[in-house]
Parts: sequence; structure tokens; C-alpha cells
Amino acid sequence: MNDRYKHLLRKSRDAKRGEHDAWAVQSTGEKLAVALVLNRFDWLEEIQHTIAEAIERSGPEWVAVIPQVARQLTEEVKTMQTTTAHRIRLVFGTTAAIVLLLAVVGTDIGRNALAWVYLQSADAIANATHIHGFPLDRFDPTCPQCI
Repeated sequence: MNDRYKHLLRKSRDAKRGEHDAWAVQSTGEKLAVALVLNRFDWLEEIQHTIAEAIERSGPEWVAVIPQVARQLTEEVKTMQTTTAHRIRLVFGTTAAIVLLLAVVGTDIGRNALAWVYLQSADAIANATHIHGFPLDRFDPTCPQCI
């Protein structure tokens, strides 16, 4: 990342977080570039510039990094949304598991159901004829069929 990219990314983040107030204190060149990054053409109109004038005033070096900064900001938003959604699902899943556990263990019916499942599973494993023991001393880690 070059210095222009870092500078424009920082100014764009500030303006995105602080909205108009953070944008208004920037220099005119920064305002133009940030307005282009954030697609805020109303901000350009406010300082009486068109898109073409903003591009011309920014210059080719700054215009070259505008798409990269815009993509970076978009990715950051997507990442934050994904992280937030993941945390919400995690909290709801944990809460549901605790409630289910309390409902199952906290009642006679739940305890009896768990005992029945355990006994049925143990009985099925004990009476299974298709489960054969596999001696581990015959296991060869170099054999492709054994892995």
C-alpha cells in the first residue's frame, strides 16, 4: 500500500463513520476524493463541484487509488456484517442449547427420555452382529488401503 492509498483510506473511513461533520473539516482535495470514494455526489454539489471537476482536481495519482479504497471499504462493511450475524447466531444457538438442556434434564420426562436413548443405544451396540473388532496391531500406517 502506498501513502496515497493509506491517506485516502483513513480519510474515507473517518468520513464514513462521522458522516458530514467529519468530511466537512477535510481539505478541498480530500473532500473531493472522499466524496468520489463514498459515492456522495450530494457532498460534491454542496461544495459546487461536478464529478468531472472532482476527477480533474484530484489528479491521476489520486483517481487511480479511488476504486481500490472503495473496494476496501465495501469489504470491511461485508466483514463486519458477517461477523455480527455470526455472533448473533452463536448467542441464539447457545441460548437454545441451554434452554433445551434445562428442559430435558430438569424434568422427569426429559431424564427418562435421555435414559431410554442411552439404554437403546447401548443395547443396539451390544447386540450388533455387523460390528467386528479391528486389531490395531495389524494397522499399517504406510499402507494406502489402511488409511
